[in-house]
Amino acid sequence: MTATDPATEATQILAQIRTLTARADELLVQLRDAGMSWADLAALIDPTDPPARSSAQRRIETARRRLADRD
Repeated sequence: MTATDPATEATQILAQIRTLTARADELLVQLRDAGMSWADLAALIDPTDPPARSSAQRRIETARRRLADRD
């Protein structure tokens, strides 16, 4: 097995995080648009320590803006 240098590995992991975060944002917006409650969305964002409703709203509205900017 070939060892990957730390900088390359970090670059790859960060790219995966960006891709997965963008997909999660899309899904959160879709779920909210489909009528999922803020409490349920907050539980999806962090099941062990759900954020307050206002934090969940901010996260999803920010995601909505990012998605709109991408189009």
